[in-house]
Amino acid sequence: MVKCENCDKRIIFKKKYYEYPGNKKGSFEITEHKTYCKKCFDELFHSSNENTEDTGKLIILMHEEKFKEALQDINKNFNKRYKCDWYNKGNIYYNLKKDQEAIKCYDEAIYLDTHYIKAWYKKGMALFELDEFDKATKCFTNVLELEKNYINEDSILVHHSEKGFRYETNVWTFASLLMRALSFMQEKKFDEADETFTLIYRVVKHLPPFNSIEQDKFIEFCVKNSVEIVGWFTPNVVASFSSMGNKH
Repeated sequence: MVKCENCDKRIIFKKKYYEYPGNKKGSFEITEHKTYCKKCFDELFHSSNENTEDTGKLIILMHEEKFKEALQDINKNFNKRYKCDWYNKGNIYYNLKKDQEAIKCYDEAIYLDTHYIKAWYKKGMALFELDEFDKATKCFTNVLELEKNYINEDSILVHHSEKGFRYETNVWTFASLLMRALSFMQEKKFDEADETFTLIYRVVKHLPPFNSIEQDKFIEFCVKNSVEIVGWFTPNVVASFSSMGNKH
């Protein structure tokens, strides 16, 4: 017999909703799921009155890089109980170069759902910007743990235009793998960095511009051009709609 974690009522049939709330705010722990009935899940985690028009406006403002306006817009209907609101606000602060404020928002999102992959990645990026490389590595490692994708040569497609390269990868996996390698370099954990870069090279060595780089020059190239390369691989998601938890 399965009971709701919140109201302790028995959940019949298959109407179970899973979420992964954190045990401590700011922790790097990935928690196991807790089970809720639909009523409690809706009250705790999901907005049944989400205004998709407002979210669409927010996305437009962020694409137009009107981040101060976006911050004003999100504050109008901000709901601190919903992880996507915290994630979106964190992205706005991140683009305003306010990394500490961004991290606080990502922590709130992760506290509501420790399986929130996008929030882990963006928190890692903000920590990397603050030179907190050990903590950043933990975030990127959590993404890899949650995604558990096997990276190979078929994982990536490359598009080339006058504006440069754009890659399609296993969503957040490859970007996190690259950032973890760069974090290891900054931490002077060269063995771990070399192992990670070797894995990356095996995947991208046939893709431009990496196909023109010798393996012994690959790490040097990645470190020297890290900002540009991260831009090629980082998933282009500026805002998130709220979504239902896993239903079983």
